[in-house]
Amino acid sequence: MKINFLSFILGIQSVLVALLSHKAEVKYNPEYIIPSQIAHLINELGFRAEVLETVEHGLDVIDLNVC
Repeated sequence: MKINFLSFILGIQSVLVALLSHKAEVKYNPEYIIPSQIAHLINELGFRAEVLETVEHGLDVIDLNVC
C-alpha cells in the first residue's frame, strides 16, 4: 500500500494500517514532524486522512482515519 512509504519520511518510525477499519497508527518523533503534516502527506497520496487521537510514549503515536 502507498501509505507505507511514510516509514521513509524523517521522523516517522512505523506505520500500521488496518484496511477494514480504515485506520492507521503512526509512530513518529515530534521533533521532526507533527500530526497535521502526516495527515497532509496521506492526503497527498489520494486518501482522506484526519487525526483522531495523539498518544505520547517518548515517540508519539497518532491514530488516523484513512478513507
